[in-house]
Amino acid sequence: MSNMITKELALTKTIRAIKTLKIDYWVTDGTLLGIIRENRLLPWDDDIDFGVWKSEIELDKLISTFTKNGFQHVSVLQDDDAVKFVWNDISIDISLYTESQTETFVQWSINPSGIVLGCVLKFINAIFEYHAKTIFDRQQQKNSSTFFKQMIGIVSCILDKRIREKLYSFARRKYIKIGCTYPNNIFKTKVINFNGTSVNVPIKHDEFLERTYGINWKIPNADYIWNQDTKNLKIFN
Repeated sequence: MSNMITKELALTKTIRAIKTLKIDYWVTDGTLLGIIRENRLLPWDDDIDFGVWKSEIELDKLISTFTKNGFQHVSVLQDDDAVKFVWNDISIDISLYTESQTETFVQWSINPSGIVLGCVLKFINAIFEYHAKTIFDRQQQKNSSTFFKQMIGIVSCILDKRIREKLYSFARRKYIKIGCTYPNNIFKTKVINFNGTSVNVPIKHDEFLERTYGINWKIPNADYIWNQDTKNLKIFN
């Protein structure tokens, strides 16, 4: 089965799972861009992106519903407005949007620019993933040097849970909170047909995409880097 077919199946399966929760949703970011601009999921985009309202869902219920439907939940160290799942090696990101009086926003975490602190946070994150035994951890171990894997394993075994929790708390405080902001009136949705699947998209999807990707959003850019090229990014801390 080709990767594109698998991604479309993951999209359909995710929509079915969300519908059982009876909450509003919409496809967003690169998934929305591919569907609207090219009527396909972008081959260079490595995940599928959905948005839901943070106020409408309990995280435990979201996670349990998806795991019951065959998805694997990916534990992450960062305290983000997002929940990550994997199905058939396809990553699914469900971002949790919040509407304030002035704007609608969603937040994620990135490493600070300092080299030393950035390396420290990467090391702490590796310890977290080692103990969480996440899917990302297994992939990271494939790509990491033998020395790095051995060092993470040794340090992880030495540190007791209390110390690890202090390290995790330190890391969460040091991450930079960054996210996208939108006008509150942009999130009304409509249903479109995408290759036989009914998909919710923002009614003002052209405005949504222009705010995120800029006025040239209709021109493909396989080298797009979200935390550098996104036009409506905001630092929250």
